[in-house]
Amino acid sequence: MDKQSVIEQVYKKIVAFDAKNEGNEYKEKLFSVIQRAVEQEGALNFVSFTCSTINSEYLFSDSPWLYVNTETKGNNLEPDVERLALIVKEMRALYPNTTLTILIGNADPYYIYLQQFKNFSAAERTILWNKFAEQWDTYRNKLEAWLVAAYPDIKAKVVSWYAFEKSTEQKTGKSFEDEFNQTLNNLDDY
Repeated sequence: MDKQSVIEQVYKKIVAFDAKNEGNEYKEKLFSVIQRAVEQEGALNFVSFTCSTINSEYLFSDSPWLYVNTETKGNNLEPDVERLALIVKEMRALYPNTTLTILIGNADPYYIYLQQFKNFSAAERTILWNKFAEQWDTYRNKLEAWLVAAYPDIKAKVVSWYAFEKSTEQKTGKSFEDEFNQTLNNLDDY
């Protein structure tokens, strides 16, 4: 099958799966992304977002890292993963170089909920972040194992947002925490 046919078939398939269907304002951008991937024989990358499961009773406790439940049962990806697996399967049938990344949004304790971090010294925050990181890493590993066991053909890469942030910070020298605090301090300017 020629590249133009592949582009058109992949685009039609994605549009067919699109819940917004005719109302999707990104259709032109979507087509150009597909076109670029196919023409350059690169990967067609899909990303799905999920959150870690939580234990809300630990939110403002002396052990806030336990807020992150390391069990995957009841995760918010569960209701959608069967359809997600179908989408990936059908995309790979049309374009084998299709990837899926599951991004675990797990920076909420600092950025949204745990402004109580301001009550801890820098040394104490470092200890807390390490404990959170351990919880998130455990959850990421369990979520990946769950996906492999339940949907072995999905072959998703599972990424922790926190780990992604830290990796980006190391590469760029920027601090997400500093940028968050700067934005928060200047919130009225926005």
